[in-house]
Amino acid sequence: MLVPGSMISNYRVEALIGKGGMGEVYKGFDTALNRPVAIKALNPELTTDADFVQRFRNEAKIQASLNHPNIVSLYTLSEEFGTFYMILEYASGDTLRELIARIGPIPEKRALNILSQVLSALSLAHSHGIIHRDIKPTNIVVGANDHVKILDFGIARLIGDKGLTKTGQNVGTVYYMSPEQVRAEKDLDGRSDIFSLGVTFFEMLAGRVPYNVETASDYAIMDEIVKEPVPDPRKYYEFISDNSVRVLRTMVAKDREQRFGSCDEVLQALQGDFRLPEPQVFEAHLAAPQPYSAAGPDNDDDLFVRVSYDDGLTWTNVVKLVDGYWNADVPF
Repeated sequence: MLVPGSMISNYRVEALIGKGGMGEVYKGFDTALNRPVAIKALNPELTTDADFVQRFRNEAKIQASLNHPNIVSLYTLSEEFGTFYMILEYASGDTLRELIARIGPIPEKRALNILSQVLSALSLAHSHGIIHRDIKPTNIVVGANDHVKILDFGIARLIGDKGLTKTGQNVGTVYYMSPEQVRAEKDLDGRSDIFSLGVTFFEMLAGRVPYNVETASDYAIMDEIVKEPVPDPRKYYEFISDNSVRVLRTMVAKDREQRFGSCDEVLQALQGDFRLPEPQVFEAHLAAPQPYSAAGPDNDDDLFVRVSYDDGLTWTNVVKLVDGYWNADVPF
């Protein structure tokens, strides 16, 4: 542990502000440029693995390349006596978790402002092929005038590769994991971040996570993530618009093919330009169909059946039988 007042190059250590699998984080001060910084000290045990150190350097270079007002900047890397340090922009303010704990549900207009800033930052990262993998309220800092900063780009993958989580715990706090993360799929893409941000958006609107908070079982929560639909946040806080609920539900669709394809699509939907992913066109033979209405709405000889499918929202369609088949292409 670093002692307050000690120096790392020209950076003075002021106070310990956090610990994790990678090491410790301190608030510091840049004595050369007269500005506050965050000092992330890599766990010395990790420096015995040359491959990990190299990947750590590579991830640091990636983070340094992300120049965006809503992403914490990496200033430099430093090494002293075998310990590596990341010198980062210091993000002042409360984490989103602290904000929700203090005020409860965040009013929709304010929540949308926070969400939009995170989406803008993720859009840039995803355009560079970078996935955060650990979007959650504790990795989002809300500062003066609700200016947002996202923490820890690139770190989650290193932690997961090295197995630095607690026993039984996965990378990404369990509540915010996407279904594909729960299933340990290897081909994650930006839609995993969109899901995690959707859960975070739910928490902003409702003042709580959408899952059972009474269980201590990670398995039970993971089962909910994969199988159970996210409830309507208006169950917990009623002053939320229909459009925000539609956007939220598409963000947290279990099947990533039914989510928004990009953060830019989410931003468009928030402006009211809401386009659901194209539904699958499907056809099936009904040997003995049960009519929704024996007489169709415009032709007594038509036969209609009611079909439900889930594409992030739950839609109920009435589709027309055609020569013993029903076809989702046929309009009602």
